[in-house]
Amino acid sequence: IAQEKPRKAMLEEMATALCQHQLRKFKIAYRDGVPVLNGAVPDLSNPGEDLYILLNSYTVQHMAQSLAMTKLKGRHEADRASVKKGMRKLILTEDFGLMQQLMKYARAALVSYTDEELATLLSDKRLRDFKYSLSRRDVLGMHSTSTYGWIIRSDRRNRERMKNLPSFEEMFAREATLDIARQPNQQAG
Repeated sequence: IAQEKPRKAMLEEMATALCQHQLRKFKIAYRDGVPVLNGAVPDLSNPGEDLYILLNSYTVQHMAQSLAMTKLKGRHEADRASVKKGMRKLILTEDFGLMQQLMKYARAALVSYTDEELATLLSDKRLRDFKYSLSRRDVLGMHSTSTYGWIIRSDRRNRERMKNLPSFEEMFAREATLDIARQPNQQAG
């Protein structure tokens, strides 16, 4: 992948995937009324994946709320209910403007990676996309045994190459949280 794709194209594909992952994950929980991490509070003395998931969910919520408030600015109905309704619409429709807001964090999170590391992340992302597509099929092809063998081999190779790389959750959280902490607190109503 690193030999065939320019760095900019790899960055854009991975940044888009990272944003879609964060927004879709939050959207499903928000739509279904399921609390992030099922309401569990991460252990702050030993930060790990759960803390990053919680921070990233807050980032998506915060960005959607900020965008909803911006869209309602100057209107008399910019109260809590209107902002919440606007925020819900932005999240459930996976709004382009919201995606663009999240993309700045995703791009920044990926800039420090080498071309080889980006290619590995991209390989893993594409393999996950392929597995998802296969899971949606009703019929297996006659070459499925060799296809699944290739998937297993590729998964192992990607896992080995990625074992020292941070997860999607960690990459995104590291970039987003500092910027959001610096922003003034906005509240409707």
